[in-house]
Amino acid sequence: MKKILSGTILLLILINFAYAEEKTTAIGRAFIKPGLTARALGLGEAFTGLSDDLNAVSYNPAGLSQSDNRQFSIMHIRWFENIYQEYIGYIHPLGKRLGVGAVSFVFLHLDDAIERDEFGKEINRYRNYDLATTLSYAYTIDNLSLGFNTKYLIQHYGTISNTGLGFDIGMLYHYKPWRFGLVYQNLGKKVIFREIGDVLPDKFRIGIGYEWNGIITLLDVEKVKGEDTKYNSGVEY
Repeated sequence: MKKILSGTILLLILINFAYAEEKTTAIGRAFIKPGLTARALGLGEAFTGLSDDLNAVSYNPAGLSQSDNRQFSIMHIRWFENIYQEYIGYIHPLGKRLGVGAVSFVFLHLDDAIERDEFGKEINRYRNYDLATTLSYAYTIDNLSLGFNTKYLIQHYGTISNTGLGFDIGMLYHYKPWRFGLVYQNLGKKVIFREIGDVLPDKFRIGIGYEWNGIITLLDVEKVKGEDTKYNSGVEY
């Protein structure tokens, strides 16, 4: 109990500090899109208190510690207006005493923008994309797991290219039949895109789960700085 209280207090201190910082603009809110899978979507994205597969990188990195085997995932999504998303993720257990590591890539891109002259002749072609590379680590002490993400971010739009660095910290406590998760994403005042002057949004998630006869009921509360609080729920059998 002391361990979960210590972890909770640490996260709350970080959240209080970050929410006192500068406001976030719309570009920051739209930049990071998780590598969603059918399972996470099927649970209504109420995944913070579960996070027992590669989705943990996006929802709660502490959950990676539950992985005993190597996992690999690849995904391609075509959204609307020729917008595409690619996702690749890999989990590698390092041993019982060393924890679990993971790496993932999210690539959001759209068709090239073409500049033409008054006669319709192509003059220039511009690439537009977002790329996030994430290195993750998680470790378990008894029933308490802690996890961290380090994210290297690239935005490229036309002739503008910006980079940044972001951090997530999460915890997961499993006390059967209950599960509790906390995660703070985009930690601190750390990602400012030079030419745009944008800061990634502070995001806080808390999740709770209850398992009964193989049925897991999940509830998430998500708060993104500058937006309304969201509530997600899901059931898995």
